[in-house]
Amino acid sequence: MDFFKHLEEMQQDALEGDWDAFEDRWYEVCVDLCGEEAAQRIADIDLEPYTDEVAEALKEAHRLALENDATAIYFEYDPDNDWQGTFFICPDYAALDDGDDDWACDAVEEREGPSLPVFAKLWPEDASESDETLGRTLYLIARTAGAYALATDQLPGGDNIAITIAFHDQDPILRVRDREEVAVDTDGTSEIDPELIEGQIEE
Repeated sequence: MDFFKHLEEMQQDALEGDWDAFEDRWYEVCVDLCGEEAAQRIADIDLEPYTDEVAEALKEAHRLALENDATAIYFEYDPDNDWQGTFFICPDYAALDDGDDDWACDAVEEREGPSLPVFAKLWPEDASESDETLGRTLYLIARTAGAYALATDQLPGGDNIAITIAFHDQDPILRVRDREEVAVDTDGTSEIDPELIEGQIEE
């Protein structure tokens, strides 16, 4: 099974919303592909400080999204640049089934996020070079997504903003919190119950 097929499976696991099970599953995939020692080396890295930094920056990104009536927050990290992260506030969004993530290329605001150099040092140049590099790559992606999901849990709900994440040039983008279907009035305008978002902008 190739790298991108694994990413598709990872997205399906993410949609389940059980992030402990998500990380456990991809730990086991890493063990199967490159051995317990390599997997444990990644598992032993403490991501609590990184998660806290992501959560703090995400709160600001969320505020910007509300102010701009955005439909998605896209967090992109760059494995070739110390895992440096950037939040993109996107006015448009397309569901995963649409198969088109070009919406993430159009942002009305950006917010710098944290880096994670220790992960960047473990990132192989070619994930498909061997089972070892594939397993390592997938588990690094899964742990980053898991940390982001924990940070996302600190956000209020009810705003109908998609929360997404990917490494630079990843396709498809991973949905952590998907956007709900929005009812459309007969005049073509979308409508969300105002009670769902009341007070969200006020901190």
